Amino acid sequence: MKKIIVFALMLILSATSFSQPVTNTAPTVKTDYLKKSGGQTTTAWMLLACGTAGLAGAMIAAGSFSIDIHFGSSSDKSPSRLLLA
Repeated sequence: MKKIIVFALMLILSATSFSQPVTNTAPTVKTDYLKKSGGQTTTAWMLLACGTAGLAGAMIAAGSFSIDIHFGSSSDKSPSRLLLA
C-alpha cells in the first residue's frame, strides 16, 4: 500500500513538473490570420516559380543533349541520334 501511494505521488509530481504550462493567452485576432495568410501566399508563389523554372530547365536540358551513334560500316556518314531525356 505504501508503494502505491509513493508511486502515485511521484506520478502526480512528474506530470505537473514536466507538462506544458497552462496559461490563458490572448485570443487570436483577424490580423494574425491575415499575416499568416500573407506568408503562405508568398511561399506558394515562390514554390510555383521554382517548380516552373525547374520544369523549363529540365525540358531545355532534355532537348539539348544528344549522343551520336554510328551504326553499320565506317563509310556510313549519317549518324543516328539518341535523345537523352
